[in-house]
Amino acid sequence: MDDNLTAISLAAGTDAGGIAIAPDGTVWVTDKRELPAGTAGQIFSIPPDGGKYQAHPLPKVPDGRGKPQPAYVALQTSGHSVEAVWVSDVGAGVVYWLKPGSGGHDEVGLVDIGKGSRPRGLAWDQGRRRLWVADEAGHQLLAIDPVHGQPDPALTRSRPGSAIALVAVSPQGVWFTEFAPGKVSVLDVDCLTALDRAV
Repeated sequence: MDDNLTAISLAAGTDAGGIAIAPDGTVWVTDKRELPAGTAGQIFSIPPDGGKYQAHPLPKVPDGRGKPQPAYVALQTSGHSVEAVWVSDVGAGVVYWLKPGSGGHDEVGLVDIGKGSRPRGLAWDQGRRRLWVADEAGHQLLAIDPVHGQPDPALTRSRPGSAIALVAVSPQGVWFTEFAPGKVSVLDVDCLTALDRAV
C-alpha cells in the first residue's frame, strides 16, 4: 500500500483516458469507453483539492459515424484560465471543444475532421494559437484555428502511410510520432518543412 497515493473514483463504468492539468490545478480526464452510436461522451473535471468531480457532457456526433470514443485532451489557456478544453474522438472522427461555464452551463461544439478519420493526439500551441491534431487514419497533421473552428489548410501536413498518432509542441516546432514507419518528425512551422527523426 502506498500512503502517498490518493485515488479518486469517477462514475461507475468510466474508462479513464486522456488527462491534462490546468494552470489552477484542475484536472481534466476523458471517459474513453466506446459508446453506442448516436450518444454523447463526457469528460470529467476534478478540482485542485481532489474534491468531488464534475461530469461535462460532450456533443452528439454527426449521423453515420462510428461509435463515440473520446480519447485525448488538451487545454487552450490564457494566463491562468482555461479558455477551452479540446477532446479527440478516435471512434467518430471529430474533435470536441468545451468552454467551461459556471454552474455546469458549458458551451460545447465540435470540429468535424471527416468520416474515416481517427484524431488521436492533441497539443495546444500557445504561441500560434492553434490546436494541433494527429489524425492517425488520415495520415495527417492538422492545425485547428479556434476562432473559425476549422483546420487551417496552410498548416495541414499530409504524410501518406505514416499513421500519425501523437503530437507535442516545442519552441523548435511541432513534433509528432509516425507509428507505421517508426519515426518521430518535427514540423518547423516557420518554414513549413517536416524533418524525419528515425527511431
